[in-house]
Amino acid sequence: LLDSSANIAEGGGIPRLSILRGDALLRLGRNTEAEQTLLSARKLAEQQNEPPTLWRVHAALARLYRGAGRREDSLSASAMAESTIAELAGSILEEDLRSDFAEHALALLPRSAKPSSQQLAKKAFGGLTAREREVASMIASGRSNRDIAAALVLSERTVETHVGNILTKLGFSSRAQVAAWSVERGLLK
Repeated sequence: LLDSSANIAEGGGIPRLSILRGDALLRLGRNTEAEQTLLSARKLAEQQNEPPTLWRVHAALARLYRGAGRREDSLSASAMAESTIAELAGSILEEDLRSDFAEHALALLPRSAKPSSQQLAKKAFGGLTAREREVASMIASGRSNRDIAAALVLSERTVETHVGNILTKLGFSSRAQVAAWSVERGLLK
């Protein structure tokens, strides 16, 4: 079908067939060929102005990249698919159909492609966990390890470990630096 499609379709091919081929190659573990095929399908879908096919290409690429451990590429492909889905959904006049389409289309995207809210917060705060951010906030308010331990119902040793982790992750050498950083980030309670 792919060989004959160059004669059938203007623009040199049928993107939906390329998606099927790319998915098949991916399932066979032939990732390089799958990626080349899907990138070709994306180019064809763009040339032929086929958004309904384009989001499927991006979704397939996101799955391929996720499986290959290429997180940033997977996130980018997922974002492109989501954008195209939103654009298509916006053109559907009936609310029920619009929401059904968006819900079902988004369900086909790789689930782990998006970072969780905890991951986003951790990234925004220098890799600190929620508990470490809480300890940093208390350091900024001038509390000692003993006071922090009592307030959080932790052992003093656990608080010392958290403080050590905070200093290491942020590359600081003093509690004063942690305090200043916490104030800058709005962590002070």
